[in-house]
Amino acid sequence: FGNLAKELMRFATLERVLPDKGKRAALQNLYEELKNIPTIRENPQFWLQYAMARLSRGELDVARRYFEQSYSFAEKIRGYDTFQIDNHYCRLLFLEAENTTDSDEAFRAVDDALITLKKQVLRENRHYPYRSAWNLEGVAKRHGSKWTTEQKKGVIAAARYLVDAAQRLDANTARSVAVVGGLQRLQVVIETLS
Repeated sequence: FGNLAKELMRFATLERVLPDKGKRAALQNLYEELKNIPTIRENPQFWLQYAMARLSRGELDVARRYFEQSYSFAEKIRGYDTFQIDNHYCRLLFLEAENTTDSDEAFRAVDDALITLKKQVLRENRHYPYRSAWNLEGVAKRHGSKWTTEQKKGVIAAARYLVDAAQRLDANTARSVAVVGGLQRLQVVIETLS
């Protein structure tokens, strides 16, 4: 039952099984009902999945609150690896950066996300950091012309770092859509800001 419950609360699973008509309301209702179950309410993965659902709907403020909940419960579990939360939180940071009208605020969000992604590629052989980086392209195109030379250099250096780190990925991971797409978008970022 535990495995079934985990699978049924995964956003990717629910996204596939719920009909398109009324999906938003159904997702919200389901997650609202699930959070009334104490063992689920205290699970960082539940809050991550709920945050992802709200993020997919463009509800960035609500998603941010749920990411905070996810981190809060993760901190209470000794040795909990937050890599999944981190990756999706980076997506939130990039989306917030793209949506803001303040270019300095956008840069701070991008910088925070890139610091996290750079740490991840140091210790992991996974595609997730590259999938998270997809949203950086939109931010660079929207705010890059307003960033200072130093800000641009910082983002370019971080993008190059991620590109170079991809050389260490195993062949299967390197060929994944997430990595290939991420690398293409990182190249666009570098070109846009250069």
